[in-house]
Amino acid sequence: MSFVELHARSAFSMLDGASLPEDLARRAADLGLTSLALTDLDDLGGAVRFSEGCEEHGVRPIFGAELTLATGGTIVLLCEDAHGWRNLSTLVTRARMDRPRGEPSIELELLDRHSRGLVCLSGGHEGALQSAMDRTGLADAERLAGRLAEIFRRRFYVEVNDHSLVEDVERTRDRLL
Repeated sequence: MSFVELHARSAFSMLDGASLPEDLARRAADLGLTSLALTDLDDLGGAVRFSEGCEEHGVRPIFGAELTLATGGTIVLLCEDAHGWRNLSTLVTRARMDRPRGEPSIELELLDRHSRGLVCLSGGHEGALQSAMDRTGLADAERLAGRLAEIFRRRFYVEVNDHSLVEDVERTRDRLL
C-alpha cells in the first residue's frame, strides 16, 4: 500500500483527537500501512508512546506536530531527521513559553530560524493558507505560501482535502485550497 497518513492527531491534541498514539500505530498496522505521522496540535507529548506503539506493530513512525502560526491558522511540520526533531522540539517549546498560557503560536521569523530538517504541509482546511484567504483574500494566502516555500526550500507542500463537504468541493474546484 502506498498511502501514508501524514496528518493524524491523537488524544494529546486536547479536544481534537480521541485515540491514544499506540492505538493509532496498531490501527495503521491493521490497515497495512507501513508508516504513519503523528501530528498533534502544538504538542509532542505522545511521541514516546507513538514510537513504542509503532515499534511493537512494525510501523515506521514519522514524528511531527501541527503548529499554530501567530498570523492565524496552522501548519504541519514533519521531521526528516534528528536535526528536524531538535528544531521541532524548539518550536513547540517556544510556542508555549513565548505566549500566554493556552495560546501557543509561533512567528514566521522563528520558523525560518528552525526549519532545517523539517517538511511543511499547509494545514488543509484549518491551515494557515485557508486562514489567510478567509481573513484577507487570495493575494495574502499566495504571499504566505510563497514565504513558507522560501523558508522550507522545496520542502513545503499544499494540502488539498476533499471530503465531499460543500466547502471542500468549492475550495478544490475554484481555488485549489
